[in-house]
Amino acid sequence: MALVTGSKYQVFVKDLAEGVHDFSAPADDLRLILSNTAPDAAADEVLADAAEIAAGGGYSAGGFLLTNRTILTGGVGICHVEGLSAWQEQLAFRATATVGPFQYVILYNNTPSTPLKPLICYWALGVAKTMITGDWFEIRLNGWAGPQGNFSYEPVIAIQ
Repeated sequence: MALVTGSKYQVFVKDLAEGVHDFSAPADDLRLILSNTAPDAAADEVLADAAEIAAGGGYSAGGFLLTNRTILTGGVGICHVEGLSAWQEQLAFRATATVGPFQYVILYNNTPSTPLKPLICYWALGVAKTMITGDWFEIRLNGWAGPQGNFSYEPVIAIQ
């Protein structure tokens, strides 16, 4: 399993300040998409700005719904949102045919209509990955905010 460091989209802090996101489970429909195009943290704001890979092989358009997220409360949270100190999620899927290539995992909020499907953060895998039939994709997210509002997600991502 590889440990990767996340980067937040610049618009995410603005969206938090304007009340776009509600991270209290299960209020917002949070999803992960796969992309093979480098995100632009300064310019990309909504899902339409991201280049999602084609659906197929067990991967669906719109990505993976984060259904098992657990929010741990206390202290300061993601980008200093009170009451959200850590967030955990684990998901896995098995490829039924070729998936990819992809080298970015992008987190977005599927719930808001204004802005429509705002972007939150992304992780770079370092090199493009292509899954073949039978491969497993697994991601474990553990996130917290640093003292300067750093978006400190350090997920473990594996393709086996």
